[in-house]
Amino acid sequence: MSDSILTVVTPAPDRRLATAADVRPGLGPSDTISDNDLNALIGQVSDLISSACNGRVFGRESLREVFRPARWCGSLILSRDQVATITSLVADGATLTEGTDFEVDAKAGLVNRLAGNARCSWRAVKVTVEYAAGWLLPSQGGSDLPGDVRRVCIDRVTRIRAASGRDPNVRSESSQDVGQVSYFDPDKLSAQELCDLAPYKVYRL
Repeated sequence: MSDSILTVVTPAPDRRLATAADVRPGLGPSDTISDNDLNALIGQVSDLISSACNGRVFGRESLREVFRPARWCGSLILSRDQVATITSLVADGATLTEGTDFEVDAKAGLVNRLAGNARCSWRAVKVTVEYAAGWLLPSQGGSDLPGDVRRVCIDRVTRIRAASGRDPNVRSESSQDVGQVSYFDPDKLSAQELCDLAPYKVYRL
């Protein structure tokens, strides 16, 4: 366990978890929403998804994190997981080499100190880590955003647009024998959507 200060050096280019081109095939032929308005809606839904994942930043960002451990610690816990690269790690003024001096659990966002081929405690007074974390977004070339996250965003935007021509809260209606109405809340993710997003929730100490 260690205290740290995180600085975003280069933010993600946007926050959208889908593109207008992703969504348009699911819209009706009479839906003439502009790309600008559609992108704004995608951004709103992306923010909703981020909130449901405890504030996860999905887009890849370049980061600088400074640790000042109060005591020896076994692992440095980065503020972001899904580490793409570590570009620099400096401990008390000495630049360390990945694979020789430290190793990274990229998915978990943990950095472990090495001595020889064995892990050891971090004993430095100050450690500065420069790294990139997160996924390339759909608006970027070579996007590696998980497909289930992208799908939740596309499906929700499509449903919001489908509801725009009627009572926006009504998901479906039935008048056979007994009237039945189910409601779609555009500001609340469904149980299935939350289940699909559960692997991407952030749980940090």
